[in-house]
Amino acid sequence: MMVMPTETRCPSMVKLTAQNETLAEFAQPNFDVKQKVQAILQGSANVSEQLATLSTNVTLVETELKVQVSDHYEDLLSQATGVEKLERVLNAMVVKSEALQNSVERVRNRVVEPFNKMEEQTVLVSRLQATCDLLRRVIRTINISKRLQQQLSAGLTKEITKAAQSLSELDYLSKDVDLNGVAVLEKDQRFIKQARQQVEKQGETMLTHGIEAQNQTQVATALQVFYNLGNLAGTIEKILEKSSRQVRIQIEATFDVKLMSHSASESTVLKSGATPKQPGKSTMPTPGQAAAFRTTLWQNLEKLFDFVYQACARIHHLQKVLAKKRDPVTGIGFLEELSGSKISNQSLIDIFWKDVTKLLSSEFLEASQHSNFVKQSFEGEFPKLLRMCSDLWKKLNTLAEHAPSSKSDFEPEKALRMVLQPFETAYLSRSLSRLFDPVNLMFDGLSDSAPKKDEVNGCVKAIASELRVAAVDVHLCKIVAKNVAKTIKLFVVKAENLSAPSDQSATQVVDVPTATQKLNAAIVEILFYLQSQIESKAIRGIPLPAAVRGIIEESLQQIDQLTLSIVAPWMSAIGKALRSIISTLHYEDFTDDCIKKSAYIDEFEAFVNRIRSSYFVVFEECGPEFVQSLLNPIVRKTMEEFVLHVSLVRPLESATSKGGRLRLDNDFTSIEKDLALLFPGIKGLIPEYRSFLAMRTLLNMPVEELSSSALVGDALPYSVALNSLLSRAPETLRSPHQHLRMSPDVFLEFMENKSESEKLAQIRESLEAYAMETNRNHGVFSPVYELMIDLLTRAL
Repeated sequence: MMVMPTETRCPSMVKLTAQNETLAEFAQPNFDVKQKVQAILQGSANVSEQLATLSTNVTLVETELKVQVSDHYEDLLSQATGVEKLERVLNAMVVKSEALQNSVERVRNRVVEPFNKMEEQTVLVSRLQATCDLLRRVIRTINISKRLQQQLSAGLTKEITKAAQSLSELDYLSKDVDLNGVAVLEKDQRFIKQARQQVEKQGETMLTHGIEAQNQTQVATALQVFYNLGNLAGTIEKILEKSSRQVRIQIEATFDVKLMSHSASESTVLKSGATPKQPGKSTMPTPGQAAAFRTTLWQNLEKLFDFVYQACARIHHLQKVLAKKRDPVTGIGFLEELSGSKISNQSLIDIFWKDVTKLLSSEFLEASQHSNFVKQSFEGEFPKLLRMCSDLWKKLNTLAEHAPSSKSDFEPEKALRMVLQPFETAYLSRSLSRLFDPVNLMFDGLSDSAPKKDEVNGCVKAIASELRVAAVDVHLCKIVAKNVAKTIKLFVVKAENLSAPSDQSATQVVDVPTATQKLNAAIVEILFYLQSQIESKAIRGIPLPAAVRGIIEESLQQIDQLTLSIVAPWMSAIGKALRSIISTLHYEDFTDDCIKKSAYIDEFEAFVNRIRSSYFVVFEECGPEFVQSLLNPIVRKTMEEFVLHVSLVRPLESATSKGGRLRLDNDFTSIEKDLALLFPGIKGLIPEYRSFLAMRTLLNMPVEELSSSALVGDALPYSVALNSLLSRAPETLRSPHQHLRMSPDVFLEFMENKSESEKLAQIRESLEAYAMETNRNHGVFSPVYELMIDLLTRAL
């Protein structure tokens, strides 16, 4: 095999060029002979010397070549032999290639002639077929044309669908074939063109009349015509466009200021008897014509909405027929035929309604921007506009009940409301201003007194008026109710800023009511009056939806909260004063044999009479129920505290007299009588009144009966009964407050938030301390101790 030469340089030659700078220059890849010669001639060195150097180098190279040939002689011979073998192989390949070429030429000669003949026959057959097809189409066209003439001569009203079918067949025959230039068909083609125009015109007329009269037969026939003509989708699109265009024209006429002004002028003239102005003299209504202009505007709007409803009804009727109608030949539904068109997978009424709402939105906005009268009418009398739209939607809903189901996410009612959105926003802004104005006038910051009832009546009147007007629509009514809630909140905030419930003079109970207390009471009264008036004249006086009433009622809770925050510190001070007086019963000597009226009872009676005549009288206008609601927690807490203090009284009696218990019994009578003056329904305060009576009953019971009484644990807590038993025990058996070295007041405050189990644990500690001391002194346990252990065991 021949070894191909490589570009690898001999190592000895590489070494030689590396050692000889002159030879190295000649070995460079970019060496240029002309540049080298020019350099030698232009250089300062002698040319002869340069030639001698070059000759020497040539000799060196030749010597090196000889050495290489001598060293690689066998390799060179091998290479030469390989060249000869390659030459023989190439010659053989040339011979075979020539033979193959000759064979291909013979095959080509055998194939080309049959192919040419076959091609000629194929062209002949295709031309024959095209001619036959054209002849069949021409004959068929002539026959159908004659049939079409007969159908038209019979009258389009009867044969219009068959004529449309014939035209459809003619269209099919001319499909993908140019029949122009066929002389025999020229007359027929002119007739077919005229017939198509005639059928389409008659079909459009029939469809229009059928839709307007809502005649399903006519509409179905016309749709069949356009289905046969293959133009059903295009026809439906034209109807939608035409209906939208008619709505646009009607809207533009509705807001035509010239027409409205002219109509308003004629109305004014008819009323006044004056001479009418010439038309075109004025494009804007004069101030005297404003009322007539508004009347004309609302009349035009009523006509517009009636027109929109009629247009929607026509489209709905068309959709209903499309949903029912099927082609009698193929059985394909007409709605299925619309798939792939612009109106596929959509309800016709949805498509039309989208266009209508867009038109209404743009035209309404444009009309309000170009005419202040229109803008003022829409914004000032928005509920009237909303009522018209609501009436339109109610009528459209009757159509929707019978409409085919639609899978679209389109919300038609929301689209209609969006038309009114700009005017609704402006109306609500004005409504909120009308509601806020009376409140801001009441609290102008110049007066430190509470608002008057007449001022509140003005506010309530505004609230009732806004709600009554907005009651035409639930959505609008909800928003107005939220504005009412904002108004109530504003009133509450301003009233809160005017009040001073935490002021020291607002909580005093030692003298007649201060100016601050009177102001706070007046604010509470006016808040109560506002709440009662809103409830009677707005909530119950107007037929409002439950959701709207809920919004207002929830906002009224702010009044209750503010009222409570104003009176709570004052009521708390009254309750503390009552309980403080009761706590002085521990300074009484109940071991005295003399049964007399306790000193703290006199003080209690005097204080009760004073707060009745001086404090709670300021809330009379709020009604007795409100006053009782203030007194309820006070009386409850007072009875509870009195029972607790009585249970801690020690000693309750002497060894020789039971006057202490009798005296406390009289105190119970006095306390109940005094509290009943404040709160006549004291007997209904369960469980405090029950505990009060139970404690009074247990006071007169022997110790043995007390521990086993059914009242204990039911009407009276175990801890209170145990403390009461301690009051009859010897001094060595100390009460819990004595064990803790606390005064009764401090002890009760300490135990106020403790649970019953914690209170019992405190009593047990006292009993355990007594037991330890008695055992240490080798004493005898008191009978009371034994009873208390049994009762405590039962309680735990």
